[in-house]
Order: sequence, then structure tokens, then C-alpha cells
Amino acid sequence: MSNTIIVGDWVVFPSNNKLRFNDTDYFVEPLAMEVLVYFSRHQDEVISRDELIESVWHGRVVGDHAVYRIINKLRKILAI
Repeated sequence: MSNTIIVGDWVVFPSNNKLRFNDTDYFVEPLAMEVLVYFSRHQDEVISRDELIESVWHGRVVGDHAVYRIINKLRKILAI
């Protein structure tokens, strides 16, 4: 993963699963970071659940709940 990504007003540090907003750091689980990085690399694209599972979960069998749980965690943090 790259060193730093800008997502809106957030600075994302994928290597240590950290997001920064207004000089405050927030940490996310590694899987959530992978999802955020994937979304940031595919801005302005519609990403299907299957595509996300294939790319981030590497095709492992996961239920919808696992995908939605990660996305909801990111939404809660990014809504700050």
C-alpha cells in the first residue's frame, strides 16, 4: 500500500492503519484500511460487493454482513 492518501479532509496512512483529521488520529483494523484504500483507488466508480470481496478478501467466502460491517465502521469514522 502507498505511504499517504488524501480522502477529502482526511490524511490516510495505510502502512499503520491510521487516519488523521484535524490533528486527531483514528485507527482502523487492517481489513477496513484495505477497503478504504480500494475505494480511494476507484473513486467515481461503482464497485460491486463481489468485486470488493474478490479484491480485498481475495475471493474468500464471506457473507454480506462482513462487508457491510467494515463499510459501516469506515462511515462512522469518516462522518466525524
